[in-house]
Amino acid sequence: MTITEPATYGLACQNLWSPTMVQAHQHNDIELNYARDPLQYLIGGRPLTLRPGQAAVFWAAQPHQLLVQGPLVQMTWLTVPLAQFLTWRLAADQVRRLLDGEVIIGTRDVSALYSAAHLRQWERDLAAPDADVRELVALELRAFITRVLQSPAASPERTGSPVRSVLSQAAEMANFIALHCHEPLRVKDVADAIHVHPHHAMMIFKQALGRTINSYLTSSRIAVAQRILLTTDASVAEVGHRSGFGSLSRFYEAFTADCGVPPSAYRRRHAAIRLAG
Repeated sequence: MTITEPATYGLACQNLWSPTMVQAHQHNDIELNYARDPLQYLIGGRPLTLRPGQAAVFWAAQPHQLLVQGPLVQMTWLTVPLAQFLTWRLAADQVRRLLDGEVIIGTRDVSALYSAAHLRQWERDLAAPDADVRELVALELRAFITRVLQSPAASPERTGSPVRSVLSQAAEMANFIALHCHEPLRVKDVADAIHVHPHHAMMIFKQALGRTINSYLTSSRIAVAQRILLTTDASVAEVGHRSGFGSLSRFYEAFTADCGVPPSAYRRRHAAIRLAG
């Protein structure tokens, strides 16, 4: 990767104005976002808009980016390390949907469940040194996330317009990468998908998303590899091949640089946590 991100943000809650994300990022947490105004995202190459009051839960190992257009929005951002989330022993189908890259969107207005004061109290409690208080908040967050995961399927509003702006073209390329990252892709293939010259494709992708096409491609392949490692018994060599890496050495190098441990250690760590949970 060309950027450095923490492996996890830890168990955390932040109530903040929508940040300007100059580039997509990824981290090994289950993430929940909520706002009383619409939020626009690019998650795993898929653009979507959350309606006011909706909460979205997803595995943040896939590249994602908040797209701020117009006035800033007051929002709540929650993260739970994947290792901790797996100990919660939630319904297997819900966990599988997240690990498969689905963005699960609640249908109930969050404000009907939790007040703004409640959300701010979570932020203060999680920043406090009292372990007992933090454990209590963790139980409340588990209930909150479980409510969202149990919601009936919602239909997010898709972003975009007939005008092919720089952002919409970059989103098209990101979506193409997400769909085809397991294949032997070149920059030219990505550019051909939106019918532009490769140099132009690289320029607008970097301008809109703050990352190079190759960096985003590598991140997408690593996200695929993480999913295969945690949801199948495929060998490490097969995982590397199925996630699009041309060689085992390149797979080990990229995965270890991004996740901090080799693929086999990543699988053992999370498998042990799930068995012990």
